[in-house]
Amino acid sequence: MKKVKLFEEFTANHIECDNCGWKWMSQDGGDDLYICHECGHDNEPVLGESLNEENYQSPYIKNEKVTDQVYHVAGEPIKALNNRPMWFALEQEHSDDGWYANMIENGGAHQYSAKISGKICDVFEDRIQKLFKDNGLDTQEWEIEIVGNPSADQVMKLEGTKLLIKNGFVGAVYADYDPRDFQQDLDALIIFDAKKSVKGWNLVKSD
Repeated sequence: MKKVKLFEEFTANHIECDNCGWKWMSQDGGDDLYICHECGHDNEPVLGESLNEENYQSPYIKNEKVTDQVYHVAGEPIKALNNRPMWFALEQEHSDDGWYANMIENGGAHQYSAKISGKICDVFEDRIQKLFKDNGLDTQEWEIEIVGNPSADQVMKLEGTKLLIKNGFVGAVYADYDPRDFQQDLDALIIFDAKKSVKGWNLVKSD
């Protein structure tokens, strides 16, 4: 099954059929949520299934470190970081054309750049899929919660978050919706403790 999206702005997720590519909203799925209405294929995810034909390697991570700067957008200036979770774009283009542009439409935007200190994983890595499976969890279920615009407290209460922190990860790359096209996926980064793990915090621009 391809990645399930839970859109922050539309409070609904869509599912894409592995077999024919048909997409539908979860609220239209009825009792058989994962059965494709076009071809009848069952797209229900299998707990712990690997989403990769071979071991996936994130282009943004090397030796468990984020290789480049990351970008955060806020509607109000951020004078000091706190110990709460924070979300980041992994490329400035994603931030500029997506979250930054959308925030300007809502009244104002502030874009910050930073470097990340500490171990980072990608939830689509086979070893992370196995880690979750071995602990009775599903990376896809955790990802849906993360994409669903949870509060900081809700993020930290998730069993998947606790598991990642227990294994030394300060954050994770996951598939969020692409703010430039809500029907597409876009890799993003969540950091669990911004004050501890975000370094070189710098205002890039504001409008």
